[in-house]
Amino acid sequence: MPGRIVGAPAAPGIAVGPVWRYRPRGAAGVPVVAVTSRGEAELRIRVAADAAAAQLQALAARLCELDRPGEAEILEAQALMAIDPAIVDEAVRLARTGMSPVEAVLAAAEASAEVIAALDDALLAARAGDVRDVAVRVARALSGAHLDVPEAPSVVVADDLPPSLLAEMPPGLLLGVALAGGSPTA
Repeated sequence: MPGRIVGAPAAPGIAVGPVWRYRPRGAAGVPVVAVTSRGEAELRIRVAADAAAAQLQALAARLCELDRPGEAEILEAQALMAIDPAIVDEAVRLARTGMSPVEAVLAAAEASAEVIAALDDALLAARAGDVRDVAVRVARALSGAHLDVPEAPSVVVADDLPPSLLAEMPPGLLLGVALAGGSPTA
């Protein structure tokens, strides 16, 4: 049947509505912003990482208010990832070699995500997606880009969804989710 999506159910129910296709921006979708000095690049990376952490903490607090503590814990962990010295310091190092701050953040996080994705524990390996999600948030903070969300109530279709996207989705816009990848706990 055309337009029908079949997958492994993660939650009971049926969703009917228009499709909104989530396509992660990654490096290609976040504008690269030029900087005038390496010191400026370092400052911008650190400020953007702090801003991303604050956004994630605010989202976690909102989820706690909505009695969704399990999801809040994920975003609290992401807030710590945003300011992880291993990623931030590596991004600063890459920026000092001439890479733009956005490219540096995405590259540093991708290197970390690849290490996590290679872990033998599937639950821990899945956290690589969180690292990538956080990197895109920091890159958006660096470039001033905004998160795209559906304009009308929709069924979100994606390869995988970052947890922070669902936390930022305005109430009433999410009718259902269909993922090609991820896992039932994604």
